[in-house]
Amino acid sequence: MSSTHDRTTRYQEGSLTLPGTVMLGTGVMIGAGIFHQNFQFQCFADVFLDGDRP
Repeated sequence: MSSTHDRTTRYQEGSLTLPGTVMLGTGVMIGAGIFHQNFQFQCFADVFLDGDRP
């Protein structure tokens, strides 16, 4: 049985690859962390500057 299988990858133009997906996910998590840290700092500053928020 001589069966030849085509094992080449067939990516569509502009589709996500595994390394691209990992880099995208890492960037999203870092960006979300920076956004959250800014929010935490704003809440921290509001408590000490305004004094009337819980």
